[in-house]
Amino acid sequence: MYDDILRALYDGQIAPWEQEPPPTASRRLAQEAYNIARTKVAQELRSAVPRAADRLEELLAARNDLSYEECAQAFAQGFVLGARFMLPVLDPGSG
Repeated sequence: MYDDILRALYDGQIAPWEQEPPPTASRRLAQEAYNIARTKVAQELRSAVPRAADRLEELLAARNDLSYEECAQAFAQGFVLGARFMLPVLDPGSG
């Protein structure tokens, strides 16, 4: 249950997405550069070796899933660390 609550919080199911800060200009530029580079590589690879292009997409999707899990775990660990810092403040008799 604890992990489910953290996951829902991380996924934005507890707090609405509109509460997230807008992306920075540097983040938008980096995302645009990545999208352009990925499109170019995919087009070149698909024209040269179509099966390899499909395999690359599978690999990138798997890496994306792994990155999501790593970020969710880091978020949960940070949340727990923050709670440990706050526990003595909120309940002086506990620490």
